[in-house]
Amino acid sequence: MKIQKLESKIGEVKYRAKLTKQYQGKNKFFPNEPDTKEIISTIKERISSTKNDFIFLKKQGVNFTPYLEIGAEFGHRASILEEKYNSKGFALDLSLESLLQAQFFIRKLKLKKIPQRICADAYHLPFFDNSFNFVFCYQTLHHFPDPSPIVGEIYRVLKPGGHFFVNEEPVSQRLNLNLWRRPTKLRAWEKILKYTLVLPFVSTIGKTETNHGILEETFDIKTWEGSLDCFENAMVWLKSFPLGRESKINKKRSTDWLKPDLLTQSLINLSGGGVKILARKGGHLEGQNKSKSEQLLACPVCLKPFSNKLTCVKCRTNYFSTQNVMMLLSKNMLNKLYPKLKRGN
Repeated sequence: MKIQKLESKIGEVKYRAKLTKQYQGKNKFFPNEPDTKEIISTIKERISSTKNDFIFLKKQGVNFTPYLEIGAEFGHRASILEEKYNSKGFALDLSLESLLQAQFFIRKLKLKKIPQRICADAYHLPFFDNSFNFVFCYQTLHHFPDPSPIVGEIYRVLKPGGHFFVNEEPVSQRLNLNLWRRPTKLRAWEKILKYTLVLPFVSTIGKTETNHGILEETFDIKTWEGSLDCFENAMVWLKSFPLGRESKINKKRSTDWLKPDLLTQSLINLSGGGVKILARKGGHLEGQNKSKSEQLLACPVCLKPFSNKLTCVKCRTNYFSTQNVMMLLSKNMLNKLYPKLKRGN
């Protein structure tokens, strides 16, 4: 089982700090990454797609409170849950700078509610076992070398009968020479290759991210299947790119179950695809949790409760908030990722 290296975490933090400034029009660090107008347009498209997902999930009987979003970035998806469904929960991300820009983006997007934000590591979620009815993430798991440890943590913090939802994650293709990484905004010669249908077979995405040491992985179907071993029930949608051929598969046995139809499998092998997952933890949901969401918080090091002012009752580690974002990282991780951050800044 592979674990994300510290260098990748540091790269993620530094990259997002620069990128958020570019999104706000303060600096132009990356010519081939979006500016303010472009990222707002992109996020609006994501919000529209997410709203449709939430409508679907509600029809499936998913309980949205309490919720946890991992890789929440600016908290815009969590904001939809709070605004449209009166849900309560947390938006979690490793990038403090992304979380701090929630107010800027939520205002630009004409949303109303800023979710409770937590800066934490997905390998060490700062919550008790069996805390959430709903955990979800978008475009997040491919930044880890193996999704299984993250999914295992998610399973731990889900209540019995709780749901885990994943969308907008890639499935790897077999036919790609992988000659170079391309940026988000294609260069002129890359656009030509795109129009001639050559680009998806000779290049992969993520140039700017990987230049900063961030992982941009694509997992095969077997890896996605293995990541769901801990779940008793799951529905998975595998879609081929760019034709959109899709297979829906239900988990009915413990092994060798994630098999799309032959055409979908062939198209994914040829040009890649995407995966959407709705997994359910075994057991039955209890009645609505009326306790405050803060009571779900636990020390990320020893998973013991906090006393007053975010102090762990066991290891006595004292955590803190900065600009309304809770910093729930171990001391070592905090010093490595945010060496200049002072308590209360």
